[in-house]
Amino acid sequence: MTTSEHRWTDGDNLIAYHLYRFGGDSLPATKPEVAETLGMSLASLDKKIANFKALDGRGGLTSYSSRAEHIHELYSAVADAEVTEAATRAWILAMETQIERLKYELAKRRQ
Repeated sequence: MTTSEHRWTDGDNLIAYHLYRFGGDSLPATKPEVAETLGMSLASLDKKIANFKALDGRGGLTSYSSRAEHIHELYSAVADAEVTEAATRAWILAMETQIERLKYELAKRRQ
């Protein structure tokens, strides 16, 4: 379920940062599944990951949001385990939100 205009949350940014920092196999889902769950295209997720690369001075897309910069500032010097714990909490919240969205859509179809 992708939307044409995704509104990035801090949780979304944190998940993308985690993918940047630890790689595409760092969550219990593939990058396409992450993008779907967050309600965005894979290209959008890849661009956000490239923003974090730019924030680390490693190239990437340099027109990043202030929220991405904020997440980078918060977590760039944080221990790996803490980043993973925070990203896992954000992932669980995203999954719960997706479940509620699907329940709503199913209820609408039944009406």
